[in-house]
Amino acid sequence: MLKALPLWQIEDRRDLGRGLALLAVAQARTGQADQAPEAARHALVIASEAHSSRTIGQLHRLPEDLTGSGGADQARELRTILHRTLRAQR
Repeated sequence: MLKALPLWQIEDRRDLGRGLALLAVAQARTGQADQAPEAARHALVIASEAHSSRTIGQLHRLPEDLTGSGGADQARELRTILHRTLRAQR
């Protein structure tokens, strides 16, 4: 994604992660289910590193949006990625 991201202030990284999560939600809700998982994966990486519970909360709601817009496969994929990533943090 961005090579300079580790140099960003933590607050700025959190904002970027939240923005990417919201982008994924918007994509899911507007019939762009194929594009939403990519934005969500980037958001999850940032949220994991920056410990952003708001972004992670948004990502937990995303599979429902994906399923509702015909993206059941993408929703399953995202649930798996969320589970693996968050389990690894424990």
